[in-house]
Amino acid sequence: MNKTKIEWADYTWNPVTGCLGPRGDGVRCSYCYANRLAHGRLKKMYWEQISFTGTSSDPFAPRWWPERLEQPFTVLKPSRIFVVDMGDLFGDWVSSDIQEHIIRIARHCSWHTFLFLTKWPQNLAQFNPWPKNCWVGATATDQESWDHALDHLKRVEASVRYVSLEPFLGDVVPHPNHRLDWLIVGVQTGPGAHPPLRGHVQTVLGWAQYRNVPMFLKDNLHWPERRQEYPD
Repeated sequence: MNKTKIEWADYTWNPVTGCLGPRGDGVRCSYCYANRLAHGRLKKMYWEQISFTGTSSDPFAPRWWPERLEQPFTVLKPSRIFVVDMGDLFGDWVSSDIQEHIIRIARHCSWHTFLFLTKWPQNLAQFNPWPKNCWVGATATDQESWDHALDHLKRVEASVRYVSLEPFLGDVVPHPNHRLDWLIVGVQTGPGAHPPLRGHVQTVLGWAQYRNVPMFLKDNLHWPERRQEYPD
C-alpha cells in the first residue's frame, strides 16, 4: 500500500491494476490518470508483471498482484483505504474469486474503512451484503453515467453508498428521489482540462444539500465554500 495525496483517503491498495475501459473494449477514458501513470513512470514495473491474459505489451492491461493482498494487515492505525485506484476491480475482466478474496480481506481488517469505486456499478450488488467497513461507490462524469450509477447503487446493500462525480464533465440534474450517503465532486486536471460550468455544479450541490448528503468538494474544484465532509 502507498500513502496517497487523494484528499479523501489515507492509503491506496492495488492488488489489481489495469482497465479495459468503461465498455470493456480496451478504449480507456481520455482523462484517466492511472493510464497515464502506467504508460509513464510505472511502465517498466507493470510490464514485468504478467497480465490476466498473459504477457502484454500494454502496461495498463489488467494485472493481478497477489503479493499485495496482505498489505492492509500491516497498517495498525485505523485508516481510509482506497481500493484499486490504478484500475477497476469490478470490470468484467476480473474474476469473482479475486473480487471476493479482496472483500474478505477488507472484512477481516475491520479497523480500517475500505473505499471501493468503479465504473461498473452493475457488478456490485452480487456481493451483498457488504461488510460494514466498506464504502461502495461509482464514478460519474455526466448525466448518463450519473443515472447509470444511481440506478445500480440503489440495489447495493452497504453502509455507505456514494458517487464520485469526478471529473465533472457535463450537466447533471439529479432526480429528486435519488438517494446517496456521500458525494465527492472534483474537476478534470492535466492536459486538456476544462472546468465545469458553475451553474452545473450548483445544481448538484443544491440537490445534495437539500437531501442532507455529506459532500466532499475537492480542492481542485476551487469552490468558494470549502466542504470536505464524511458520512457519519
